[in-house]
Amino acid sequence: ELMAIIRRNLNVSTYSCCLVGIKSIYVFVQGTDNTVHYKSWNGEEWSEWANIGGKVRGISAVCRSGRIDVFGIGMDNALWHTSGDGEEWNGW
Repeated sequence: ELMAIIRRNLNVSTYSCCLVGIKSIYVFVQGTDNTVHYKSWNGEEWSEWANIGGKVRGISAVCRSGRIDVFGIGMDNALWHTSGDGEEWNGW
């Protein structure tokens, strides 16, 4: 069902998922415009897609104690990073 939701909403190149707590799931995708989008599950419903920017060619997300770190290989081949709590995000 998760992949159906992703494919229905965005034509994605890569994706990464992580679990925060026991019910919250975050799904990060690289959109066709190479920016990073995410959607979250709160145990009852999915949020709308949100764009957190960046220009990447691949993504990976790591969740730990209320903090989410998102990594991507930028268009300049450098490792790019942003972090946040699922609501507020730092710049890349």
